Amino acid sequence: MAPSSSLLMSVARALIGRGLGAAAQLVVTFALGHLFGADGTGTFMLALTFFLVCSLLGRRGLDFALLRIASEAWGAGENDRFWSNVWAAIKESLIYSVAISTCLLLTTGWLAESVFHDQALRQVLPWIALAIPGYAVLALCSECHKAIDRPGSGNFYHTAAVPIMFVVVLGIQYAFELESLQGAAIAYMVATYLAAAVVAVSLWKHAAPPNGTQRFQSQTNELPAMRKASIPLMAYSLFSMAGSWLPLICLGIFATSDQVGQFGAANRLSIAIMFILLAFNSVIPARFARFYAKKDLAAIDRLARSSSAVMTAVALPLTLFYILKGAWILSWMGPDFQPAVYAIGILAVGQLINVATGSVGYLLMMTGHERELRRAATLGFAVNCLGCLTMIPFWGIEGAAIAGALAIIFENVSATVLAYRKLGILSLPWPRFQTSPLDFPRSDIQPLERETNV
Repeated sequence: MAPSSSLLMSVARALIGRGLGAAAQLVVTFALGHLFGADGTGTFMLALTFFLVCSLLGRRGLDFALLRIASEAWGAGENDRFWSNVWAAIKESLIYSVAISTCLLLTTGWLAESVFHDQALRQVLPWIALAIPGYAVLALCSECHKAIDRPGSGNFYHTAAVPIMFVVVLGIQYAFELESLQGAAIAYMVATYLAAAVVAVSLWKHAAPPNGTQRFQSQTNELPAMRKASIPLMAYSLFSMAGSWLPLICLGIFATSDQVGQFGAANRLSIAIMFILLAFNSVIPARFARFYAKKDLAAIDRLARSSSAVMTAVALPLTLFYILKGAWILSWMGPDFQPAVYAIGILAVGQLINVATGSVGYLLMMTGHERELRRAATLGFAVNCLGCLTMIPFWGIEGAAIAGALAIIFENVSATVLAYRKLGILSLPWPRFQTSPLDFPRSDIQPLERETNV
């Protein structure tokens, strides 16, 4: 059940990108904590939460739908089809992202004064909102790097480029004693657009169509099919990320900005546990899509199980370290963050379950079962909402951590059950005991049909 050497090499390259991204995210978290304390960090992380949610709404799940079609096109050598769909998805995402960015700009005052009662949010949120269209381009082009078998680059651009550039600009501000929350927000916006420009140029350099832009722009695209698949994928993305953003927003409403910052720091630090999952998720989806196009469920089963075993072996020691040494980790951010010591352990357990269930989300996504994935995410979101509303008012940070961890567990376990029911594949870290061959589902959802649009 060992993963193939080519898979491990691809994952190793992805780990480099993810490792740089994780390190950069940690540096950002520590820098914000030292510069602005728990209060200012809470305000900035609340603004980043709105940024991530709104950017998801702007992309409408097209990044995941594009990854599937782009992987199929690139694997089949259909360069014009690849670029036709990339261009169509970028244009569509930009239109929606600009509209959502404008709405967020117009509601900044109301959110700061009436909802969160945080005047500092007025200085931060407008600049963060302006970065939403740039992040749409960054996300789509990063997914395309994964589709063309460049997972390391895709990971680096998606997770590390913005934090690294942000830290550089923030360092320049600090050197000239210009640091402020508003300055940090401006730095984040600038970093986002710089990263988007770099990833777009890199994609063109490594996958440019041999006949230039004229031919692929005249080709039909599969935007209707991507739209059809993207709606459940958007719901999945939104609900799946709710484990992070919903507790933050509820803390902003029911608690203080200090507690928002403390939970935000614990949550960001705990995400490092799933870096191995993110690395595999950069490589595996394209392989799932190609195996499914060949109707080779046995290969998908082997890949899902072997990768899950490797990921769990890596994540388990790190989880134990977070549980036993959480106070020491948080001490690096200053004394303001010590109240989050129990929260970081709770969140670490949730992330371990996330890793142990493997790439189950992409397994459903790349085999055409987006609706089942949405069902699992909806269950997790419902658990999250119930937990946030009932636990945060009484238990504060610990209640937020329990709600977020339970959401992750319910979503991933239910997705695992649905994948087994639909495909007969159990993406857990143990061998397959069933000896009969896997049957390709004939009556169920088939690979995405190629609906076209001029």
